Amino acid sequence: MAEHPMDRALRLGAARIPDDLVVELYEITNDGRPTGWPKLIDRDTDVWSVTDATHDGDTVLLPWACDMEPMLRRDVETHFGPLTTEGAR
Repeated sequence: MAEHPMDRALRLGAARIPDDLVVELYEITNDGRPTGWPKLIDRDTDVWSVTDATHDGDTVLLPWACDMEPMLRRDVETHFGPLTTEGAR
C-alpha cells in the first residue's frame, strides 16, 4: 500500500500544527461563515486556504482535502508545491 502524502511529508520533517490551533481553524470553517481566506493550488491541484493563523513563524495553510492536515506554508511548498493562485476555486 502506498504511503499517504501527508504521512510522507510528516515523516520527512514537516512540522505538526498544535492540536488546539487545528481545532480553532476547524471551528472557524465549520460555522458556515465565509472566511475570506485566499486560496492557493498545489501541483496536484489540491486547494489550500491561507489562514490568518501562524505557527513557528510561518502561515498555517488549511487544506480543502478532508484527508490532509493543516500545514505550515513552507512545508506545503516543500512537499506539495509549487503553489499558485491560478484556477483557485
